[in-house]
Amino acid sequence: MIHATSTQSPVQVTPNVGVFCRIRATHRHAIRRVPINQPTLIRVVRGNKQVWWGQVDRQIGIDTMLVLPVGAEVHLANVPDVTGCYEAEMWSLDAMLLARMQRHHAEVVASSLSLDRVSLPWQMLDPVTERAWTRLWSSITTSELALPIIQHRAEECLLSLLLAGGGQALFVANNGGVVDRVRQWVMLLPAHPWTTAELAARMNCSEATLRRKLAHFGASVRDILENVRMGQGLALLQTSSHDVAEIAAQCGYQSASRFSIRFRERYGLSPSELRRAMA
Repeated sequence: MIHATSTQSPVQVTPNVGVFCRIRATHRHAIRRVPINQPTLIRVVRGNKQVWWGQVDRQIGIDTMLVLPVGAEVHLANVPDVTGCYEAEMWSLDAMLLARMQRHHAEVVASSLSLDRVSLPWQMLDPVTERAWTRLWSSITTSELALPIIQHRAEECLLSLLLAGGGQALFVANNGGVVDRVRQWVMLLPAHPWTTAELAARMNCSEATLRRKLAHFGASVRDILENVRMGQGLALLQTSSHDVAEIAAQCGYQSASRFSIRFRERYGLSPSELRRAMA
């Protein structure tokens, strides 16, 4: 059994920039097969994060940025420092921000994508990017700042990361777009009883065509639904005080027990076990 104690952290949603939250823990805990449904940056502030990426594993500390592309699946463990504290800042990027970056800084993005680099999800944090990251996180907690200023600081942070030689994975189109498009529809309403027929209609194609396109990339509507809903469930358990039944409903599960079974199968512990460890 995995033992973890985490404080629930408020979530800050900034239009056309992304979702920001802090994750804290007082005991080491591991979560397997975490789905990345939005491009995500994570910076550890205290303690370490153990990351398993394929056959490679690494301890991520305060000197490293974790860069997780959409569609990835990763095993993680949060490891407190000697004082018993773990804290990380997590930013899930909005697609509109990435599109703006590609318009405003097309040459930098294109140059970065042209580099032949080993595809690993970590990047050493250089001083320029660290300062840009700190300014961005300071700005989202300052209510008097106008949204365009926050958006500018978000672009500054991404530009610094790219110029330092990292962050390319955030801009790589995944699976020819079809998996991403289905994922985006599901993320809009995770609790909606999505069917292949409805998703195909939203994408202006037949059910057979959608199934064929998804199968080409080893995906299916069922897999995407589960990845999105399980990702939503994990996020809500970590950052909200909603009870398990309410979270299950928000994730599209008609019963809390069914949600709990799927959650345990996916992550290695049940929602109730995680919540008891967080108390």
